Amino acid sequence: MKFSESPSRPATGAHSSDLAGLNHSPASAMISRRSALFFSAITGALILGGCEIRLGSGSRASLPKRSDDELIRDSLARRTTLISSMASIVASSSDTRIAEIARSLKGHTSTQLQALGGVWDPWPSGAPSGYPTVDPEPTAQSTTNVETLMSELVDGALQARAACMTAPNANTARLYGSLAVSWAWVANWFNPANILTAPRFSELPSASVLTRSVSPLMRSDAASPDGSVSANPSDLASAATSQDSAAPPSVETPSSISDEAGTDLRDIKAPTLPSPVALVNDSTNTLKGSLEHDYAALFAQYDRCRYILETLAAKSSDDVRLQALEGANVALRIVTKWSELSNVDERLAAYELPVADASWETWGQSSWLPIVEAEVGILGASDEICRANAVDSAIYAATRALDWKAVPTALPGYPTS
Repeated sequence: MKFSESPSRPATGAHSSDLAGLNHSPASAMISRRSALFFSAITGALILGGCEIRLGSGSRASLPKRSDDELIRDSLARRTTLISSMASIVASSSDTRIAEIARSLKGHTSTQLQALGGVWDPWPSGAPSGYPTVDPEPTAQSTTNVETLMSELVDGALQARAACMTAPNANTARLYGSLAVSWAWVANWFNPANILTAPRFSELPSASVLTRSVSPLMRSDAASPDGSVSANPSDLASAATSQDSAAPPSVETPSSISDEAGTDLRDIKAPTLPSPVALVNDSTNTLKGSLEHDYAALFAQYDRCRYILETLAAKSSDDVRLQALEGANVALRIVTKWSELSNVDERLAAYELPVADASWETWGQSSWLPIVEAEVGILGASDEICRANAVDSAIYAATRALDWKAVPTALPGYPTS
């Protein structure tokens, strides 16, 4: 093949200084043109062959773009992984009670992570050459202790609660809300004053929550000499004065509470955080969206709770009676307010009770646990206020259930099978 010879041109561009001393003869021009044709042919072959190699200054390879909803989901999955790692460390605690709770939490995280879909990994078989990798899954520091684990649970509960408010659909809202309830439940299992919520129709945590009687079953070193749990009343003083109707009337805490072995349960020390977290409900729109969701069924559970606890109080004495009366008063106030707002009174004269010889723990659990499930069940409401009230009320009911030795579950009210 022959090439027509043409005068060579002065070299330009970044390499002109390197080429300035070359002798541009006709022969060298022929070689230069042959090289140009060779590379042009190669480039054309690559394009025609469908190759995705980019020549020139292309953009750097990057991770697939994710939606905001996916980022929220993955963030919760990562926090679940971290909590699992932290629980593994705390499970080796010499305190048998703390170790037991941590082991239970560790089991929860497997169910939670599966429901969330796991931590995002765009390259399950390894990142392609030239592509960035995602951050590794978080792991607990060797200095992790029960206090740092509790703090992570509280932060996680608040994060999941916030995610529930903006969840794109009903199922996701229930999942995130259930996760928030579970983490808050376990945090309060470590210490019942970690997360404080109010019952329904309370604009702020009520006096009965801020300084409510410490259960015979759940004592902490946050207990004051008179047996109440102090919850930073200086920060929330207005709550105690604005909710007189929420406080159970004439219910006093016994001066001494002992277990079967005669040990004063006030001596049991539970880990504490510097200050509790108080979740505030707005009662003005509590029933917004009630035409879309079956609130009547929810409040029927509160009335059933009232009936069971009143019956238990009537057949019990001392500590159990006082604890049952306190819970019954809370449930009664909620049901009464619901009837006033809805102009509907569907309360029954009686409800099915636990078997007569069941333990008083069983009676107490059977009164509050269905409420936890029912509150999570209505999280399909599209309104953020409805969701906030449901999550907070479920946490409140779960904490009440702890008073009766209920054991937290991984995703209360959310189907996992």
